[in-house]
Amino acid sequence: MKSSESNNKAHVAFLWHMHQPSYKDPNTGDFMLPFVRLHSAKGYYDMVKLALEYPEMRMNVNLVPSLISQISDYAEDRARDIYLELTIKPPADLTLSEKVFIIRNFFMNRWETHVYPYHRYRELLIIRGTNPDSESPKVLASRFSTRDIRDIQALFNLTWCGYFMRRQFVGIAELLKKGRDYTEEDKAIIVKLQIDVMKSLLPLYKQASDEGIVELSTSPFYHPILPLLIDTNSAKRAMPNVSLPGRFSSLEDAENQIDLGLQYFEEKTGIRPKGMWPSEGSVSPEVIPLLDSSDIEWTATDQDILFNSHIEGDTNPDIYSPYTAVFEESSVNIVFRDRVLSDLIGFSYAQNDPKKAVADFMKQINKIASDRAGKPTLITVILDGENPWEGYKDGGEEFLRGVYEALSKGNTSKKAISKKIGAATIGGYL
Repeated sequence: MKSSESNNKAHVAFLWHMHQPSYKDPNTGDFMLPFVRLHSAKGYYDMVKLALEYPEMRMNVNLVPSLISQISDYAEDRARDIYLELTIKPPADLTLSEKVFIIRNFFMNRWETHVYPYHRYRELLIIRGTNPDSESPKVLASRFSTRDIRDIQALFNLTWCGYFMRRQFVGIAELLKKGRDYTEEDKAIIVKLQIDVMKSLLPLYKQASDEGIVELSTSPFYHPILPLLIDTNSAKRAMPNVSLPGRFSSLEDAENQIDLGLQYFEEKTGIRPKGMWPSEGSVSPEVIPLLDSSDIEWTATDQDILFNSHIEGDTNPDIYSPYTAVFEESSVNIVFRDRVLSDLIGFSYAQNDPKKAVADFMKQINKIASDRAGKPTLITVILDGENPWEGYKDGGEEFLRGVYEALSKGNTSKKAISKKIGAATIGGYL
């Protein structure tokens, strides 16, 4: 990206972290929460479809193996999702406990963006009240007719459909316009299209990778905190006075989590990732040999990790420069998250007018480039790729389009920034 306010240049790197924990009950195989399916209908689908519309953009998408596994379960008809089963079941066939479950749990979303804009859904929330757990099941269920329950079933799933589903599938748009009095056939359409989207996700991300728009990276399989898995006492480096339970250490487990993640990712996508986002951005010196031995070329973490690390020959840590993290005989390239910019997208801009949010983001980018006065600059923006958009009135579309358009116009090079730009060496604590 070339700054529009000066001749200084800054490279802007987005890393969208797509993740969900495993919601599958190990004893029954049931999915206890529906968030893989619901985020697929919104965040995961919207993000890749939008990326494909901006081929000048260059970004990274980090797909966690435990997420891929659950998407595959749905796509291959192996997922038994309790919320899905209770969506499909006709209200007249529901038991009292099932009706109460729906009434209590099918408003599990951001009310400001998922409920209040829809008159019927808001009406049903008012009937339910804000503290349904305090009422007896019979009293709570008595306030809802069969028609009411069916509308809750439909609207809970329908309002999770993102902007691309609404635009691409006529059935979704028509059902949103309908607004109430949904039928069993209506519910079946919503569910079918959600599953169809899930079936398309991995091929779409593979397409974005093949077209050079997206670099795909991954994380350890079940998203463990690697430093604590290697040795729980490593927590004392950051918090010397912390009280810990009995010491646990399993280097082999940490190795397995990395290896399983890479192997499964390659099996499902045909791509062997060269990058890895460590779970929760957690790193330690002992993690470096594990990444190095797995042929991971780069990793990333938060800016404060850099500020608390020992840097050879550099007394001024620079989050806008790539580094090489070194431990014993191993090394890995590492970049650092600009927390301010990342958190603005994740937590603040949703409350702003999208155009003003885009203008502010670009102003911040240009200021960083200007302040560095021609010094090579890599601005790394890392955040969840699904969660922030629940707070945006339009699912974040206008903001993301504005940022992608602004950066695409300033893109003077289609080549990725060299790993060697501004490289310095980090040793000691990470």
